[in-house]
Amino acid sequence: MTKNEIRVLAIEDNQDDADLISALLSKEKEPPFLLFHARRLAEALAYLARHYVHVVLLDLGLPDSLGISAVQDIKKIAPHVPIIVLTGLNDEETAKKALQAEVQDYLHKGEIDRNLLVRSIRYAIERKRTIEALRMSEARFRQLSESGILGIAYYDADGRITDANESFLSMVGYERRDVETGAVRWGQLTPPAWIERTRQADEEFRASGRITPYEKEFFRRDGKTFWGLFGCARVDGLAQAISFIVDITARKKLEEEITHLAHHDVLTGLPNRRLLRDFFRVELLKARREQTKLALLFMDLDRFKEINDTLGHEAGDEMLKAVAGRLKSCARESDIVARIGGDEFNILLSDVARPDDITGFAQKVIASMGEPFQIAGREIDITTSIGISMFPDDSVEVEELFRFADIALYNAKEGGRNTFRFYDHGLNQGSVEKLEFESWLRRALAHGELTLHYQPQVNVKTRGIKSAEALVRWNHPTLGRLDSKRFIPIAESIGYIAAIDEWVLRTAGAQFKTWLDAGFAPPCVTVNISSRIFRNTAFADAIAASLDNDGLTTDCLELEIKEDLAMGDLERNITLLKNLAAKGIGISIDDFGAGYSSLHNLKRLPVTKLKLDQSIVKDIATDPDSRTLISAMIAMAHKMNMLVVAKGVETEEQLSFLREAECDEAQGYLFSGPVPPEQFSELMVVAK
Repeated sequence: MTKNEIRVLAIEDNQDDADLISALLSKEKEPPFLLFHARRLAEALAYLARHYVHVVLLDLGLPDSLGISAVQDIKKIAPHVPIIVLTGLNDEETAKKALQAEVQDYLHKGEIDRNLLVRSIRYAIERKRTIEALRMSEARFRQLSESGILGIAYYDADGRITDANESFLSMVGYERRDVETGAVRWGQLTPPAWIERTRQADEEFRASGRITPYEKEFFRRDGKTFWGLFGCARVDGLAQAISFIVDITARKKLEEEITHLAHHDVLTGLPNRRLLRDFFRVELLKARREQTKLALLFMDLDRFKEINDTLGHEAGDEMLKAVAGRLKSCARESDIVARIGGDEFNILLSDVARPDDITGFAQKVIASMGEPFQIAGREIDITTSIGISMFPDDSVEVEELFRFADIALYNAKEGGRNTFRFYDHGLNQGSVEKLEFESWLRRALAHGELTLHYQPQVNVKTRGIKSAEALVRWNHPTLGRLDSKRFIPIAESIGYIAAIDEWVLRTAGAQFKTWLDAGFAPPCVTVNISSRIFRNTAFADAIAASLDNDGLTTDCLELEIKEDLAMGDLERNITLLKNLAAKGIGISIDDFGAGYSSLHNLKRLPVTKLKLDQSIVKDIATDPDSRTLISAMIAMAHKMNMLVVAKGVETEEQLSFLREAECDEAQGYLFSGPVPPEQFSELMVVAK
């Protein structure tokens, strides 16, 4: 075992999932991850009894355990090892039980990418160490409290303290002569916030002659407060009661620290992802009630990895703490600044009067980050990129607002970094108001402004065209030709996407028939399907009926579905996709590899193709890790009888590797971009 490596035990009965975990972790080099794999809980427990690991990745669906009970079994063997639960079930009740069992994190397999998995492992180790240190301190305090050191006092029917031991006097800060002169009463020791609870305790005493011990705050003579465990009982034969206090201030402070740790980032002290979402839901309810606006800002530091790689992680941590301080100085008291992991921060702005206020704030943050940082004895310059979404302008749903802000952040980085972008801001081109844009979009179909372009998917070995992906374009009367990224999100938000989907299917079917009548042997047609139409229960029958009318047979149609959509409501999707497959329609999973799907669940879907996301294809000519990952994905897909399509192929070097890796098909500008039907006809002539 090397000094810096992180030892990970993955308890996973599905070999495909374990292989993919290995592929995700293998890219991390500083420090490297050393992965051990156990298929069953019993095998894992035996390994833990003999070997040390830094963290356990636990699948709840093991054949020899019952869900959450596996957590307790692991803790009996290795109580100090942090546990991260990985599950294909998106079940909040299971997540709640897992967190109650004190696992360090709960990750849904369908949402994990490499960065999230690595970040979760590192934070789990850090968080577990901190919590264990706090609990050791708490245990030492409890031992001291149980050693018989109690504050004991007698008081009469008027609440006057008539006698007390030295421990009690020390707690409350009074002298013995104060007690002897009758100058100390219980009422003096009770803060106003505890008067009602004290009244309830007095009623219990009058009824039963005792007060069940409970925790409360007490005033000291100097006006400061402390926490005490308080109880009392009537003394037989005397008109007095005896009470006791155990000073639990230290324990209360530890409990607060542990609670704080569960909801705050360990490094910066800012709210973490979980607490931010809690705040967001509260602010959302308030904004709905008061009809005000909210803004969510996603920001990260441009090229932060270079600081870590050059100066080391300690310098990187120092930078993150300095950034957190500057963000807090930029924010109002009512705003919420959170660190959600790595160099990523969220800022929630409440009660926003107008968009200019958000613009001013984003500019203030960018200017603040632009000032040099003094890190590790050096002057460091760094910039930031920010993405912004707004309630209710962009969405009224929490998760959508987070997603939209993330998309806007990506656009800011694409726009050159050190800048900010509003979600869908590019759609308006700075001159068209959103409502007018939506109105134009609603009329686009009726005015014949939508067209289809087609991009070929080719056989990697022969370059013969295997499929034509239909991509919608909008010939906007003012803004010119817009690709789908510019208007499909708006169509989804206003409920217009189903009409566009239906039009695409009809138009693609008619074009297929046109090619057929012209003497071509046209390839199959691939159509992207939105979430709205996909969730329609009559979807499969509606598509089949539409194709019968338009000339495109089902065996020549392939539907392309985003990975996260296919893995969402899994049981429902299995039924729906099987109905489509039964009608001869091919199913393709788009952007595979951008997230983290359970291969066990993927095998349950009647999928015919996987389309590798272009983000993992672009570096295959130069990055050995990318080549290893893609080769593993292709091999696993072939084992599941799925074809593999690589997106974003632009160079002969990329194509050469894909051919060696036995990838089936490719798509990208090396062959052709999306073109109108007439140009696609020319491509088919050349490909003959």
